[in-house]
Amino acid sequence: LAEGFVDFVLSPYGQSLWLDDTILRLPIMREAFDEPGAIGMEGMYSVFNQTIRSTPYAINVTQSLVTDASFTNYFESVLTDSHSELTLCWSKMVDLYYAGNITKTEIDAYAALMADPMIITDPKTSLAEKYTLDYATRINTDMIYDASYRSTVQSRWTVAAKVQYLNVKNDMDILFPLLGLDTETTILMESIPAFLALFFGTSGFVVMASSGSKFD
Repeated sequence: LAEGFVDFVLSPYGQSLWLDDTILRLPIMREAFDEPGAIGMEGMYSVFNQTIRSTPYAINVTQSLVTDASFTNYFESVLTDSHSELTLCWSKMVDLYYAGNITKTEIDAYAALMADPMIITDPKTSLAEKYTLDYATRINTDMIYDASYRSTVQSRWTVAAKVQYLNVKNDMDILFPLLGLDTETTILMESIPAFLALFFGTSGFVVMASSGSKFD
């Protein structure tokens, strides 16, 4: 029974099921695109061919082992724990792009600002440390065995990420302040100052952001 299931999964028809509208994953067999379920999936076939032509890359297993813990926690801080701020900034960027306000080059530049590695004060050395391969390697052991250190570092990465994303969004808001606002909101924003105070993070980190129209 198990062998029969494996044979089915690795058959052209079985692989074509990945192309179902509710799944939309790439099959591993080209023959899957000959099946009836692949009709209308020219775009997926194009992507499939791109993966075949892609050049494989080697993974440095040793380097991965000595940075895994720090990278995993960094990833969680700047993507998962900062998700609301990240999506807020990214949505603004995409809206500007599709509205024709910024170019592909400009959206890439904003994305690069968002992705710039975070800088925090290391809780053990009190030195400003940018997330680099060297720093990731140096702190990896502490990120595994020192729970207090790990929690503090991760919290500071999260704070830094939230501030960075909001700063990039604020830059776009200054250039295009009224994009996406309805008429009532626009009138409100023009008639009274807007004030926003955001408190992020722990370990003594407090970030405040404010904006408002100035009186003449």
